[in-house]
Parts: sequence; structure tokens; C-alpha cells
Amino acid sequence: MDAPKPGTRLSQGGWQIFWFFIHLAAVYVLVEFFTPWLAGWTRGSLLPLLHHPTSSGRFEFLFSHILALSFIPAFLSGLVNARFRHKTAQFVWLVPTAILAYKFATFPAPSVLESQLPAAFHQYFGSGFLVPEFRSWRQLFSIAASDSDMTRGMAQLRWTAPFYAGVGYSSAAWIGCRIELSRDGESLTLRQPIGHTILSLLFVAVGLFCLVACVHSFRSGNWIFVLIFSLAALFCMVLGVEDLREVLRFGPKYEDTHE
Repeated sequence: MDAPKPGTRLSQGGWQIFWFFIHLAAVYVLVEFFTPWLAGWTRGSLLPLLHHPTSSGRFEFLFSHILALSFIPAFLSGLVNARFRHKTAQFVWLVPTAILAYKFATFPAPSVLESQLPAAFHQYFGSGFLVPEFRSWRQLFSIAASDSDMTRGMAQLRWTAPFYAGVGYSSAAWIGCRIELSRDGESLTLRQPIGHTILSLLFVAVGLFCLVACVHSFRSGNWIFVLIFSLAALFCMVLGVEDLREVLRFGPKYEDTHE
């Protein structure tokens, strides 16, 4: 096989850089918009529906569950990479990790009597938030200006949540790159057919979740989220159903890797 020409390698490298920033932007969009929405929907709709309402305020609930609220959606979104197999998606965790490491290393010690390391860990990874609920914008601004837990929670939302999301997204992308799908004549060859079937079912599950979220957003009058979730539901359902149809139609078989 002939070696790729220099121009071809340069073009491929340019596309890899382009897709890297696309995946990186997806991580930050999820944290900026979807994580707060998911926290509000879980607190206001899901938990009461399950007869487990919480007395925590909106920000207190968000900050107290920021790991799950950022990691899980990013992991599920990263599974889409199994369809496109962008290798650069496996490395998006490096950017938020580097930023968080810089913030952690440069965090000032509270006083000469306290160590910098425990203070930085509490700032960016600590829990135990006590943020009162607000009833007006004036109360919100007052809490934001005077409540140390509010300041700490916003710091975690800004710097730590992208780290969680980046790790989840890259982990799913790593899994996706190791699920091989190829068609040869009238057969479908999968290196990991069971894993690919599970991945297809996950696509369908995510699509159903987005459909439920779309209905909830419609009832709440959040038209931007109606558009976002409807498109996400359509995208995930099409991918999942199409892959399941192909597996059922051709019958997956293991690829011989010992040749």
C-alpha cells in the first residue's frame, strides 16, 4: 500500500484538529446549558414524580450533584462517536483538566496558618453546600455576593464540571473507537457485536429520554429546549434504530483477528 501523500496527511491533520474543537465545544455546551437544565428538571419534575421530593434549593441541588449531572450526559453524548469514530474525541479531557490543574495550583491559601492544598481541594472538589433558595432577583444577587458556598459552587460549575464532562465524553469516545462496524457484501462484521447492540439500545434510550425532556420543555414553554431535545431525540433514535435494524438484518459475526 502506498504511503499517504504529504498534502493528504496535512489535510487529515487539519480535519482532526477541526473535529477536536467541535467535540471540545460540545463538552462545554453540555456543561453550560444542559447540566443546569437537567438539575432543574430532576429536582422539579423527576423526584416529585418518584415521590422523593427534595427540600434543597435549586443551586444547592445543582452543586451537590454536579458530578453525576455533568459526567453522565457527557458520557452518553460521547457514545455518538461510535458512529463517526473521531479519534481526537478521546483527548478532549486534556483541556479542562489542564485548566482545572492550573486553577488548583494557583488557588491562594486562606491564611498563613492554613495549607493551600486542602483549601484548593475543598474549593474545587468539596461538597456540603448550604445555599438558600431565592424568591427574587434581589435575593439571588445578595446570595451570590455574600454566600461562600454559592461562590464555591459556581467555581465548581465553571472549572470542575467541564473536567467531569471531559472525562465522561472521552471515555465514551474511547469505547466507541473500539467498536468496529463494517459491511462486506451481504454480511455485517462486528469485532464486538454484543457491545454494539448494547450501544444501539443506549442510543434508543437516550432518544426516548430526550423525547420526554422535549415534552416537559413544551409544557414549560421553553421553546429553545424543545428544539434542542427534539433534534437530539430524532438523531439518537435514527442512529439506534438503524444500527439495530442492520444487526438484525445481516446477523453479526465475530471478525477473525488472528489472521
